[in-house]
Amino acid sequence: MRPFHFVIFGAGNIAHKFADAVARIEGAVVTAVASKSIDRAAAFAQAEHLPSYYDSYARMLDMEKPDAVYIATTVNFHYEQVVLCIQKGIPVLCEKAMFANSREAEKAFKLAKEAGVFLMEGMWSRFLPHMQQARAWIAEGRLGKLLAIDANLGYCPPYAPDNRFFNRALGCGTGRDVLVYAYELTQMLAGENPQCVQSMHLDCETGVDVINYVNLKFSSFLASLRCYFTAYGQQDLFKVYGTAGRIEIPLPHMGRSCTLYRCDGAMQVFDQPVDNGFVFEVKEVIDCVRAGKLESAVVPWNLTLACSKLFDDLS
Repeated sequence: MRPFHFVIFGAGNIAHKFADAVARIEGAVVTAVASKSIDRAAAFAQAEHLPSYYDSYARMLDMEKPDAVYIATTVNFHYEQVVLCIQKGIPVLCEKAMFANSREAEKAFKLAKEAGVFLMEGMWSRFLPHMQQARAWIAEGRLGKLLAIDANLGYCPPYAPDNRFFNRALGCGTGRDVLVYAYELTQMLAGENPQCVQSMHLDCETGVDVINYVNLKFSSFLASLRCYFTAYGQQDLFKVYGTAGRIEIPLPHMGRSCTLYRCDGAMQVFDQPVDNGFVFEVKEVIDCVRAGKLESAVVPWNLTLACSKLFDDLS
């Protein structure tokens, strides 16, 4: 079978992680990278041993004719770049948050459906073994009846008014950088979409949100999400409570372990190291595209759309 060819939009740090993941998969290859800066593209191509680089995304697509594109630019560029790929009939894996708001998500998915083009948000954490195990424990009834999910995620990125974290024009803030993990992983554990969503956020002086509190009501249980940019000492931890026990998941978005504590005193630890967690989502893209699918069952369109609705009051 012919190797599966990827190209990359953007030459930042996360694009290097993606290139490394593709290199670990037999039958997959990155053939080119594009950036607004030809110097950045050239440096990236040299570092990752890519044969081609460009300063035009459209020209790269025309010249390379890839099997799929990985978009690793900032959120403010995602919609226009996704649409560019759809118009050229090229499948897309776009880094989270895939869209800045629900209007962009609705339009893009409509275009993709009409054009028959595969789209997927790069929510790599939903594929991680420890998250899959936690979901399996819940599905097996090991917690009894699910009662509540408590999600806490936060970190302190370096503050500068013009960097991607705090620059409103680049479309970031805690919501699109951290809450996207908390919401989409909580939905995964819940196994259903919430029936009611209540959210509050606190902005900093640049106008981006730096604290998000979101409460979710599901069919028969509740979830509380707390996400931070500016609070030290926050522990990245999910706790899932049921009538028969609880699950604790440290570093749910990038970790390797989870622990089941049962009310009968039994305890079970799952711990599986992962060298590069992007490998799982890359394989998913390849499998879906080759199967002629438009969306992934692991990261479906309705998940991305539901999360993007949380961003509407942050725009």
